[in-house]
Amino acid sequence: MTPDQIVKLESGRWEILRVLHVGGHIGATEAMVLATLRALWIEVSQGWVRDQLAYLEARRLIEIDRPELEPWRAKLTRHGWDVATYVVDCAPGIARPRRYWGAEG
Repeated sequence: MTPDQIVKLESGRWEILRVLHVGGHIGATEAMVLATLRALWIEVSQGWVRDQLAYLEARRLIEIDRPELEPWRAKLTRHGWDVATYVVDCAPGIARPRRYWGAEG
């Protein structure tokens, strides 16, 4: 994997957490996440988004509802909310920017 691919991967995961944070307690559909990421990177696909959602779910940062005939819907878990709001440390694999309003936490 090239450095550019790693940056896209880890930055995309952070952007997904941000989208879900904005969605609050109802979260966001995969289409909403895809539209946001396509504003950053044109070549993002639904499969790529689903892979990253599954990655974040495996890390227990999000919960995914996967209905058979509808788009996926994801929302932050308590721990995901804490990562998105800088309450807890962020493990490697997600390119969370440094907090600019105080010490990293």
